[in-house]
Amino acid sequence: MANLKTEFCGLEFKNPIVVASAETGNSLDNIKKCIDYGAGGVIIKTVGDIPEMQTLTNNSKYAILNDQGESIRGKVNRSFFFYSRSGYAKEHYTDWVPILCDAQAYAQKQGSHIIGNIASNTIEGWIKLAKVMNECGIQLVELNYQCPHPT
Repeated sequence: MANLKTEFCGLEFKNPIVVASAETGNSLDNIKKCIDYGAGGVIIKTVGDIPEMQTLTNNSKYAILNDQGESIRGKVNRSFFFYSRSGYAKEHYTDWVPILCDAQAYAQKQGSHIIGNIASNTIEGWIKLAKVMNECGIQLVELNYQCPHPT
């Protein structure tokens, strides 16, 4: 079998497959499945401290769009875009701490990495959330500035 190990930000990944932040990273079971299927890393669903954004996931919108950005009804052509707009993890970030710690421990045993994903609208919030990731042993953190538009 080919050696797919790669180094990123000083961490060795068993392979370059990293699952993007999405609903696949919004629960411990989903994160474990990604790791069990061989992902070198999993970026968790965004956790943050903006209450309005936490409700967005419950009201997520999904659409299949054509090349002109119009909704497709009926048969989907070969060229399309899957658009979704969701918010944070459903749980408050403080409820995520045990999940994150369990996910990190599981990933470490499997030779994978958990990558944090945080968003806030204050400097203090960014610092607080980064510390939460660090307390769970998470060594890489994505700062989610563009979506869900936290500022």
